[in-house]
Amino acid sequence: MKTFRGKRHRIPQEELDYIVSRTDVVRLLDEFGLFASGQLRIRGNRVVGKCVMPHHPNPDNPTAFNFDIEKKLYYCFTKCHSGGDVIDFVMNYLQVDFLTAVEYLLQHVGLPKHGIQNFKNRIRQHVGNLPNLPKTEKTFREPPLLPEYEHLCFYPPAPEWVRREIGGEIAGVFDVRYTPNGFYRYRILWPVHDHRGRPVGMTGRTLLPVSESNPKWLHTPGMEKRHILFNYHRALQYRTKDVNEPLFIVEGPKDVVNLWKMGYRTVVALLGTSMSPEQGWLVNQFSRRIVLCLDNDKAGVKAMIAIGKFLVEVNRELKVCVVPLPKGRDPGDIDKKTFEAALDKMVGVERLIRLVE
Repeated sequence: MKTFRGKRHRIPQEELDYIVSRTDVVRLLDEFGLFASGQLRIRGNRVVGKCVMPHHPNPDNPTAFNFDIEKKLYYCFTKCHSGGDVIDFVMNYLQVDFLTAVEYLLQHVGLPKHGIQNFKNRIRQHVGNLPNLPKTEKTFREPPLLPEYEHLCFYPPAPEWVRREIGGEIAGVFDVRYTPNGFYRYRILWPVHDHRGRPVGMTGRTLLPVSESNPKWLHTPGMEKRHILFNYHRALQYRTKDVNEPLFIVEGPKDVVNLWKMGYRTVVALLGTSMSPEQGWLVNQFSRRIVLCLDNDKAGVKAMIAIGKFLVEVNRELKVCVVPLPKGRDPGDIDKKTFEAALDKMVGVERLIRLVE
């Protein structure tokens, strides 16, 4: 279905790929009312159900339609054989032409609709030159304007037993949610914001045993972690005018919360163990003193070295240090006394590199 599409419409394929990558599949299908009608349901990282295409010859097959949330690809496994990416889906479901489908998705991802003319220039105006930059280029990039997550109100505030478990004050400050149903079933949910403080999704920690089909953490489909540092907007509120005020970088919300309880406010989380150029831009804007505090295991040490190298190679003015936590421990399960003892032993990332390599 996508053959010669970019060439035929004179839209570079990289711009089309960017539109596809920014599309929130779950929100897109919800806009069409396909969950409310009961036609589709979320199963793991897929949306499945009866085929929703208007030309489908056998709409009663309950598992004909599959939409991969991460890959942004859909397919009907019965006679209609409709399939493709999110642009193809909009074309086929709404029965519109290619340009109309692209215009619809431009609005969906938060870019203005002014016709398809100068499409490439409009992309660059709102998100910079990000789509054309090679992934290996070592430079800080300002995060693009992310679409605001509109469905946060669908998830109720944390019930009393969750508030007791994590602390009522923490539940209030971080606006913790919880739901036993749907995509995030049996997960404690932490709303995620961009650097401007707008909600752009959620990350959820399961309360059930972790397995291949039930990962420990689950993020809002389509949420681009590379453009986000969890808790960055709150850290900004506590930042002083001192350019050497430390910015603590940890892995996840649990780590942020534990340090917050200890009294540390300028703490952000990567939502993983790697740093993107966009996250590097946020770090560089915040402070000249960076404190890496990831898990003290093989993966965590390797990640701190990689992040430290990246930061100091791009900006030599940054002072990047590493907190040597007790072996096997992480910031989310350590007490204040132990953490501050580790802080006293903090070393520059260059020294850690020499020790390891």
